[in-house]
Amino acid sequence: MHRQHKQTIKERLDGLLKQEPPHKPLRLKGCLEIDGTWNHRQWCLLVYRTDQNKIACWRFAKGERYDHFKEDLEHLKQAGYTPKVIISDGKASILKAIREVFPKTPQQRCLFHIVHQASRWLTQKPKTAAAQTSRVLVDTLISVKTKQAAQAWNEAFEVWQLTFDTILKERSFITKPSNSRKKWWYTHRNLRRTWKLLNNAQPYLWTFLNYASVPRTTSILEGATNASIKDLLELVWNPRQK
Repeated sequence: MHRQHKQTIKERLDGLLKQEPPHKPLRLKGCLEIDGTWNHRQWCLLVYRTDQNKIACWRFAKGERYDHFKEDLEHLKQAGYTPKVIISDGKASILKAIREVFPKTPQQRCLFHIVHQASRWLTQKPKTAAAQTSRVLVDTLISVKTKQAAQAWNEAFEVWQLTFDTILKERSFITKPSNSRKKWWYTHRNLRRTWKLLNNAQPYLWTFLNYASVPRTTSILEGATNASIKDLLELVWNPRQK
């Protein structure tokens, strides 16, 4: 591979960020998966892939911003493509864009992203009963493959919320003088974060059960597509690394 100075490559990538992305969707159909991959938090590659393994469009960006998602989805809509289902990790910017451009299109939350994020908050060995049982709920998400199992999961989540409602609302207060305006915080912050993640995602957890061949995750896009692109660009940025 021809090696170039890092500043030269950076200037070229900065130029790409200012260009309109190449939107040329042709005869697209089926579901749409949306995901982004970051390079050292410097820039982001946004990729839109159909479940027929076609890249609908892509762009380099400086963040996973609402205006980028909205513009890309509008291009796809103008090209005559209306996804059967849209699968994403549920970032607020993506959800807002989907609601405005494809308000009637069903959504599926990526179960892999939910499990990954919740596992980070709960850790591998949670200590409290509330965290331990929530970890069980998180770990069983991927195993749900029928409507009966989904109903059982929903019921278990409802019982969990009722059982640990007091703990989720428990607050800690500042006991010493402080200049901070914040006088209290939720005691079990990571547990509460996990609850909010599951609660907000719940309406979109089981969309795949209502349609044939709808992916439950964006893992194929993130793994097969984004990861290989990221590895290639990493090699360009850091050619001395093996």
